[in-house]
Amino acid sequence: MENRQSRVLIVLSVVLTLLVLAIVFVEPPGPDPEEGRTWTRAFPDVAEDAVTAVRVSMAGREVLIEKVDGKWMWTAPVQAPADATQVDSLVSSMLFVDVGPALPELAPAGVGLDASATRVELQVGAESLSLSVGEDAPVGSSTYVQVGDGPVQASRTRTSAAMPPRLDALRSRSLVVYPRSEVTELVVQSPDGERPPLHILRTDDGDWLADATPRLRADRTQVDTLVDALRYAEAESFLDEAGPLTDAWVVTVSHSQPSQTTELRLAEGMDGVWRASGPVQPGQGVLAASELPELLARPPSAWVDPHLLTLRHTTLDRLEVVLDGRSMDARRTADGWDDPRAEAVLVAIETGSAQRGAPLPSPSGGETGVIIAHHGEVATELRLFQGLGDGGRAAKESGTEAPVAVSRGSLKALADALASGD
Repeated sequence: MENRQSRVLIVLSVVLTLLVLAIVFVEPPGPDPEEGRTWTRAFPDVAEDAVTAVRVSMAGREVLIEKVDGKWMWTAPVQAPADATQVDSLVSSMLFVDVGPALPELAPAGVGLDASATRVELQVGAESLSLSVGEDAPVGSSTYVQVGDGPVQASRTRTSAAMPPRLDALRSRSLVVYPRSEVTELVVQSPDGERPPLHILRTDDGDWLADATPRLRADRTQVDTLVDALRYAEAESFLDEAGPLTDAWVVTVSHSQPSQTTELRLAEGMDGVWRASGPVQPGQGVLAASELPELLARPPSAWVDPHLLTLRHTTLDRLEVVLDGRSMDARRTADGWDDPRAEAVLVAIETGSAQRGAPLPSPSGGETGVIIAHHGEVATELRLFQGLGDGGRAAKESGTEAPVAVSRGSLKALADALASGD
């Protein structure tokens, strides 16, 4: 049985080999339509940085993009930042187009080179260089093009693939622009005004405080998420003729030195689609997928820091803890920490929790413990005081007079970590 199967496989292999040989030697490949064609650069000897303006016409619309103070900007039909990466790519593609001989037998309108064809004009000094892009050739990798008002020619590569799918692809979709590291203040106001404004301030040591009475330490992770969500908010499409949004969420960001403010407005339409208006874009934009609406709708309590203490591991170099007769003063070394308990204490601090703000009891009496995290010359302190009915303790922290309550579980985890060296 096995011998029979082997013979069958040998026969099939021979037949397959004969078929391949027949295809290669008996039936030669078809003619290459580009064989022997000569190619020349459509716009020779033009440097990309010599281009000062780009005009693109597409589907009956036209946009003018100019370099303003070294940056690409839409200047007509509206003034808005351009997507520099997309514009640079288009300019580069234009300057590297190679074209073949004239094809006088082809009528421009017959290969898509009519009034609706995509047309790109580059301004180089006083000279204007233009290329119209028509249909792709049915054979080969060419696209039918016209250089200026010249005859139909074939491009060496698919020039159509280098064209933007729509004019808006050449436009920046950002709604606000500001430097993340220089944000100093955030104010969020609800559309109906029924909710008190959320007001968050950055401290000198880089933490965030919610501007309540008294101020509360805000959750740094949540605030940073909001700062980034605003920076990365984009418009999916543009409604340039519409005015600024009213009856909207208003987010005001203070940043930079000297201080500047940037305002973004967001509102949900009757169709359930969110729209935004900001200083970067004229009119309104349909908001692309974003977590902004969800972030803005969070209650004020969601912005209060639930963590025991703020730690920055990249700069943390010393940790002092005193609790229930045990203490630790650990310093970071090149090999880790000089006290073996430090790692366990860090875990207890990071996983611990605290409540902040009224109606918590104010600290009273003598101190019953302390946690101090040193980040270079900046120290963050949490000082413990009297016990509470649930086994926790009242506390206060640096940077604010707001009362703090440390949970019973957090205290136990910290005590266990300090005792781990016994």
